[in-house]
Amino acid sequence: MLNDAGITWLAGEIAATAEALGQTISDNTAAVMAADLSAFPQHQLRTALSRTRMECTGKLTLKFILDQLDALQGRLASNEAWALALRAREERDTVVWTDEIAQAWAVAAPMAAGRDLVGARMAFKDAYERITQNARDALKRPEPRIAVGWDNVQRVAVVTAAYNDGHIPLALAMNVVHENEVAMAGKTLVPLATNGPQVGYDASGVPFKLPAPAVSGGMLALGGPTGALPQALTGGSALLAPNVAARIRDIQAQAVVAGQKKKRRASALARLERMRLGKAKRQAAAAVAQRLAQEAAAA
Repeated sequence: MLNDAGITWLAGEIAATAEALGQTISDNTAAVMAADLSAFPQHQLRTALSRTRMECTGKLTLKFILDQLDALQGRLASNEAWALALRAREERDTVVWTDEIAQAWAVAAPMAAGRDLVGARMAFKDAYERITQNARDALKRPEPRIAVGWDNVQRVAVVTAAYNDGHIPLALAMNVVHENEVAMAGKTLVPLATNGPQVGYDASGVPFKLPAPAVSGGMLALGGPTGALPQALTGGSALLAPNVAARIRDIQAQAVVAGQKKKRRASALARLERMRLGKAKRQAAAAVAQRLAQEAAAA
């Protein structure tokens, strides 16, 4: 938030901007507008006023300056936000948006699922404008969010592009990509040609990474004792439906039983072989003893 000296500076900048646009405003008006904008950082205010002087073709208003500040903070206009939110209908696609867009989409999604896109758009815009206005009143900036789709290649491409364009921080990007999927080249995040782990949502809708699975021929390794299925797949933030997880556990149990049967069969065969060899040895010893006895009797 600007101090008294900063507000004085801002009031002068606003008056100069109005003059550049062919207007004249009073000192009191400039001071009131400066007080309303004093919660924003000085560097953003300087950039917003510069854009205003270059882009505004009508009367200077507080709303026009706020729109420029919204753009600098990553807050989209309602039409742009709606176009971005529509992409969330595709479960395949990963979408980088904001918490405000996600909240508004939660209101409109049921109507969009029922193919009432006109009603969904109206509901979304009303909700989005209310949410963003409340955020402005609370001096809250939009927070970037990532809605993760099932297409891993598209996910990595979208996330790396969003980071390289400055839309998301590195920590958020690395929360939904694996270190084996990307690499840093200077300050640029570069996708790698590798198969990373899947990404899903936890119970709160926050994306999370699964540990890289042990694979053999592209299949999840199912060996190990019963119940060894990773908790991330079957807990409160499950990716697998309960019946699927139960089926996998059944396969694991069957594999364990089959392994035990194979081991018992091998043990039984080895025992039979030892018994056969013992019997053969006894028969050979008896034959030798009989032969020696015959030779002794003949002598």
